[in-house]
Amino acid sequence: MCFDPHARTALAFVTLRSDGEREFMFYRNPSADMLLKESELDFEIIKKVLRLC
Repeated sequence: MCFDPHARTALAFVTLRSDGEREFMFYRNPSADMLLKESELDFEIIKKVLRLC
């Protein structure tokens, strides 16, 4: 896990419309997931997580 004091966390708001359909709104300005570099990824952790699914 990486922490960046300058990057925000993305937010997703989900509402349920009167017809039962979901509506999504995202706030990414830019968020940490958009600033992540491939060199910062730990592929061993990703592989472990994928095996759990």
